[in-house]
Amino acid sequence: MSAQQLLNNEVYDRTSAINASLEANSDETGGSSSLASSTNKLDIKQMSSSSASTSSTAVDARNPQSSSFSKRQLITVAILCFVNLINYMDRFTIAGILTDIQCDFKIGDTEGGLLQTAFIASYMVCAPIFGYLGDRYSRRAIMASGIFIWSLTTLLGSFMDDFWMFLVMRSFVGIGEASYSTIAPTIISDMFVGDMRSKMLALFYSQFRSEVVWDTSSARKRPN
Repeated sequence: MSAQQLLNNEVYDRTSAINASLEANSDETGGSSSLASSTNKLDIKQMSSSSASTSSTAVDARNPQSSSFSKRQLITVAILCFVNLINYMDRFTIAGILTDIQCDFKIGDTEGGLLQTAFIASYMVCAPIFGYLGDRYSRRAIMASGIFIWSLTTLLGSFMDDFWMFLVMRSFVGIGEASYSTIAPTIISDMFVGDMRSKMLALFYSQFRSEVVWDTSSARKRPN
């Protein structure tokens, strides 16, 4: 039984008890109290109706329509999902072309493994920091700064001739991606409620699965 039904039943029980008491008093005192009894019954019914209306409004406020969304919200989610797809593509690119990187920098497996290690280490350290900052400062500013750092270091890393400088650039890429991956889901959570929030977050995180499928299919098509 819902909270509204429980409240309505309680109001009905109290109204019935008061009415019975008023009727008993009217039998004892005569007709002069009949008018007062009728007036009290009317007031009680009005109170009951008002209480039920208030309860209904409170229930509706706790359970808003979660299926409705605006065009602006839809565009925002589309942009966040697209950037998240680029995020995962950049993250898996190194693994897909690792042999080419080793040949270009003339490095072995140890140095090649450091590339992903540096990325994951900086990502792991900075993600909680961005989560802390996101609760206290502008999330949009933090996310925009992270995307800028991520994009700039990815571009600069393409021109690095020294392996260790390239490794540093990959570390900064991890910092930029940590800010986006931490802040973007909270922006989606703030825009939606209920089932729609779950659906939008599922859409956001489905980019990871899409990227894994794309990377796997590309690896199978690559000639040996």
